[in-house]
Amino acid sequence: MDAWPILNADVIQLILNYLSIRELQSALLVNRLWCRAALPIYWKAPFSYTAKRSRVATKTYELFLERTVSTRYDYPSMLKELNFTNLLATLDEKDCFTKINKILQMLLFHGVRLESFIMDNSGTKHERVYASWATPVYAPIFSSLSFVKIRTPFQKTNVLKMLAKSCTTLFHLDMHLHDNSTSRVDESLCYLNELISAQTCLLSLRLVFPNGLGRKLFPILQAHPERFKRIELVKWNFRGCEWPWLAQCPNLIEFALTSYLARDLEDVLGTNHEPHRLQASKSSRLTTAHWHLKGNDEKFYFHPDESSLEPYDDIPPPAESEKGSASRTRPRPTIRPKSMMFRSSHDLKGNYSALIDKLLSNMLSGNGNINMFSGNGNIYRSL
Repeated sequence: MDAWPILNADVIQLILNYLSIRELQSALLVNRLWCRAALPIYWKAPFSYTAKRSRVATKTYELFLERTVSTRYDYPSMLKELNFTNLLATLDEKDCFTKINKILQMLLFHGVRLESFIMDNSGTKHERVYASWATPVYAPIFSSLSFVKIRTPFQKTNVLKMLAKSCTTLFHLDMHLHDNSTSRVDESLCYLNELISAQTCLLSLRLVFPNGLGRKLFPILQAHPERFKRIELVKWNFRGCEWPWLAQCPNLIEFALTSYLARDLEDVLGTNHEPHRLQASKSSRLTTAHWHLKGNDEKFYFHPDESSLEPYDDIPPPAESEKGSASRTRPRPTIRPKSMMFRSSHDLKGNYSALIDKLLSNMLSGNGNINMFSGNGNIYRSL
């Protein structure tokens, strides 16, 4: 058989970015070159795939807590995306606060600089633990964030304060701001204003606040019309608010509003908008109206189609006979975030597109395992 040229590390990494977590496990076993190339990808988001993967990652991190472990690779330093909710789910509730602070201290010691931070909606029973990462001492870990999604309802004052003081490169902010204290809401909105002012790139902003006062939010949005690429406002109370300022946002390509007052925007943004149901319940009358502006054909940026993604929970799908009463009681699975979705071939730049497309079509067997490699790093054509 004819040998192909040996691929350098850059091309190998481009290939590996296409692989799923299971395929990356196979890539780790090819040889040392492929192992070194695959490890940073495999460990950059260990809490964003499956529950089993999260538990393994937590046990691995616990080996580094005493700072005496000797390993060939520094796994914690490879972390780029942290799903905080999934990390907390792997810890014992009795000493969860102590253990999570030890892990954060370990990440700080290893020089971790996160790019993505995610907190799914998991209720309000552990507010003290939820906000533990917002302590100023951990600010260096979050100084490089570009993607933030926090949908857990807890007090966000310290969170917004820390982000405003340390983050300047956010392009995605999705946050639930609900709070019962008027003074804390005012303080949080003040820090939100500082956070938006500090950003150096266009921001996709989604803010959720059931019955929050839109008249307090409007001055912040009106003060930065050039900062926004996308805006979605969910369940705010905008009665009596005026919307002409939206026409003054030069970079806005999508706007969405979840409110019974969505028709008030038709005079400003037009009547050509698409509905999206916020809740799964078919009895809910509240929908999100999406306006796609300036020829933008992207659909529902904050609500991507996740039907093709693997469920997070280690629970098999229900059989046909189980659908109905059983499916209604089954916990809703957490889906891997959009930030970890794999790129399509047209996103790849450079001179390697044709080669990589050919490699990808040949190197995966029917069961998803990589089986076309020799021990010295060469890739061969099959006979």
